[in-house]
Amino acid sequence: MQIPQATVEAIVLSSIRQYTALLVEQEELRLVAAKAGQIERRLRDEEKAVRLLEESITKHYMALVAGDITQDTFMKKKAIVNETSAHKQAEMERLREQRTAVDDGEVAIQENIVRFRAMQSIETLDRTIVDALIDHILVYGEKDIQIVWADRLQLRRKAS
Repeated sequence: MQIPQATVEAIVLSSIRQYTALLVEQEELRLVAAKAGQIERRLRDEEKAVRLLEESITKHYMALVAGDITQDTFMKKKAIVNETSAHKQAEMERLREQRTAVDDGEVAIQENIVRFRAMQSIETLDRTIVDALIDHILVYGEKDIQIVWADRLQLRRKAS
């Protein structure tokens, strides 16, 4: 039984449009989930906490000078503040790296979204696009075709 080439091409084109729409949606969701603004807010909070810790060392030193606390107590408090400050500094560095990764990632994601949206409106399929997206096509009958995507995502379509 021979299936017309036009039928197979129509189903493949429709499936590629659906597949690219899914990819675009996933990328957009990823963008929403990891906003640089959220990271920036957390970074400002950590910076504020470090400033407060530094101010507390000054207050403890003033208490030491005034004779309100002993040298030993001051050193213990200073050690605790320094340890906490070191943890905060490490967290700030991690947040800066995360912000850089998000900034870099947003550019790449936006490029992918533009590329995929352009693919959704193609009328004829470029062989390279088909080869990149589709592993193989299984034809079960005139109106029953299965497309096996390169990433093993399978979508079985009935011809309309």
